[in-house]
Amino acid sequence: MRPKKWIIMASGAAVIAAGLAAAKVSAGAVNTPGTTPVRKTIELANNPGEEFAPPPADAAPKLTVQQALDVYTGSSNFQIPDGVSVALGLLTRPIGPDCGPSCEKGDTVLNGIAYDVHQRLAYGFMVNYCPAGSTLPDWKCQQWLFLDANTGQDIGQISPPPDRVGSIPTG
Repeated sequence: MRPKKWIIMASGAAVIAAGLAAAKVSAGAVNTPGTTPVRKTIELANNPGEEFAPPPADAAPKLTVQQALDVYTGSSNFQIPDGVSVALGLLTRPIGPDCGPSCEKGDTVLNGIAYDVHQRLAYGFMVNYCPAGSTLPDWKCQQWLFLDANTGQDIGQISPPPDRVGSIPTG
């Protein structure tokens, strides 16, 4: 799926789907207006180690959330759709055991595990598709887009499993 379409899709889903969580945005969090720092490590998928963790207390991203989003979308003052929450945290995504010479340039290997992203300061844009009171684990309900907080580069997207995605409007 094309990255810009993700935000448009998230916007449409937020407007159409009832019961979505309200955006949790507070000004001034870690000097990043329009975002909230992650307070507790979030497991992003049924993949051990794939997580979004609290940023250091002295985290100082080079870009504001708006600047990162503008870099990503290629437009100025792109508005975050209703129902999309934004958080600042450290993204980690393991890709498996040490891949040796076959690892991609830029992959990090620590303690025998290869990561394509390891504790990178990122803005996470999230839409939750489960109704309030759902007993499903969060990772089965949440769609994420992660932008590097220093460059605005797309560093990952995570969607709910296909059984949840089927109910997301795509038009």
